[in-house]
Parts: sequence; C-alpha cells; structure tokens
Amino acid sequence: MISVRRFRKGDEKGIVQLGHLLFPNFYFPFTQWQWRHYFDKKRIVVAVDESNTIVGHWAYLRRSLVSQGKRFAAGISLSAMVHPSWQGKGVFSQIGKMLFKIARNEGVKLLFGFPNDLSMPIHSHLGFVAIRSYFIYNLLHFVQKHSREDACFSFMPTRVCHPVSHTYAGQDAVHLIKNQRYLAWRYGEKPQSNYFAYTIHGQHKRKGYAVWKLYPREDGTTHMQLIDVDIHTQFHEKFAEELFSFWQKLAKKKGANTLSLWGQGIGSIEDRIIDQYGFQKNNSKTFHLMAKGISITQKEMRILQETPWNIKMGDTEIF
Repeated sequence: MISVRRFRKGDEKGIVQLGHLLFPNFYFPFTQWQWRHYFDKKRIVVAVDESNTIVGHWAYLRRSLVSQGKRFAAGISLSAMVHPSWQGKGVFSQIGKMLFKIARNEGVKLLFGFPNDLSMPIHSHLGFVAIRSYFIYNLLHFVQKHSREDACFSFMPTRVCHPVSHTYAGQDAVHLIKNQRYLAWRYGEKPQSNYFAYTIHGQHKRKGYAVWKLYPREDGTTHMQLIDVDIHTQFHEKFAEELFSFWQKLAKKKGANTLSLWGQGIGSIEDRIIDQYGFQKNNSKTFHLMAKGISITQKEMRILQETPWNIKMGDTEIF
C-alpha cells in the first residue's frame, strides 16, 4: 500500500538514500540536499510504503521566467524518482497529481525540467511537452594563447556574482530571471561545488560574470565546463575571443584537459565560441527541456514552445 503526501521533517535521509540508489554515479551528499531545498521544502512530494520508507519523490523550485517583456511565475522540476520495486504501478502519476496541485495553488504558471531519456515518456503522459534538446560540446585539444595586450576585458575572482544590469525587453528568447539572491545561492553557497566564479570588468566598470566548474570524469579526463556567463549583448563579438583565451588559461592552471559547454542555438556567447573554435558535439548524453502548463493559457504556452530558451548549463538541477 502506497501513500502520497507532502514533505515532513525527517524525510530528508530517505530522499537522499533513494537518490543514491537510483543515481549511483551522481555525488549527492546530504549537505547538497539541504542547500537545494532550504527554502522550498513545501514544494516536495513523497510516496511512502507501509513501513514509512520513501519509495518515490518529486519536487520543484520556484523560478521566474521572462519572455518578450512578460514575466511568468514558474518552477524547475527536479529529482523525479520512484523505487524500482514500485515503478510501472502508477506511483509517479499519483505524486505528480499532488505536485501539480501545489503548484497551481501558489500561482505557478508552468513547470519545466530536464527529464532523462527513460523518464521522458511518463513526463509526456503527465502533460509535459518537449521544448528542445541540448547537447554538450567539447574541445579535447587546446593550446593556451598569451593574453592580448589590447584586451578590453579583465576577469577578477569573486564569491558574489552580480546580475547584469540590462533588461530582457526586446530579446526574442525565454530567460531565467537571475537576481542577486539567486546568484548568491546558486554559485556562492552550494557546498563542495568546484566552481570558479569571476566578475568581468571593462572600461573600469563591472560588465558581467562567468562561472566555470572543474569536473573530473570517470574516463580519466578532467573538464573545465563553462556553466554560466552573462554580459550585455553589445559586447558579444569582442568578448567571445577574450573569454575563450581566459578559459584556456584557467583550464591549464587547474589541470583540466578538456573544455566543455552547452550549445544553445540562439547566437549566445557559448554558440559563438562553439562555431569559432572547433568544439565537437558530444552525442553520448542529451538534455531534454520539457514544460507543463499549470495555470497558463494555450496561447501563452504556444509562444513559450516556439520561442528559443536562454538556458545555461548551470541553470539545471544536475549540478
């Protein structure tokens, strides 16, 4: 007999244990769970068996999106999981029904997330629609170049990333709104993160930020991943070259032998670097962006489906 309910204090250990069982290759300590859900415990749904053991889980974190000047209250869906003994028995659908009700009651317009290949069908069954797929691009061999004497930008290590002071009006993309509090939580407070955050300066003023992650892989390679970068679009053409140059220098200093990043297909800094410097698509893993309307009109949902999304690697729940 399975019971589906909202999170209660004391469920943490069972949730983390279930995560270790289903995703043994992911490092997910209890401190990371605490960091992720400190403000969002009321948005967690679990399924428990007769012995009160947690056998299912789904949650979302509140996030706001903006597209064409319009703001949407949204949530990023994460850690959807059911114990193997209970898969295929309707448990996930029961969890989803309660989670969607919670989202609707607090005015969430839509949920979005990145289900893996195995869970895409059940997400579709529950009303999620595919937006697009993202791939990681790698550069396996790179030669560090000396910094240009006429460089326009400098990179200063920081513990606090500051949001770029431009608006999203007129930009034909769906953006995740990143205020000061979000950036501090995302890149400054996560425990054991292997992040390297830098403030970007130009003309003696702060212009943006960039964040890399050092990622040792099981195959013996060490990746320096560009997981987030934001700078005003007027600087993109000049900035891409200098960002790539600094990235190579940082990777060599930290012992990385591979550079990697997401391709976005929206003319972003990341896309420029992929096109200019010979990055190759890694087809071994695909990240599928899917979304479900909760309290949104069909017209609004259609616009979000047809509009490119400016989602960074660091915006997903896997890091």
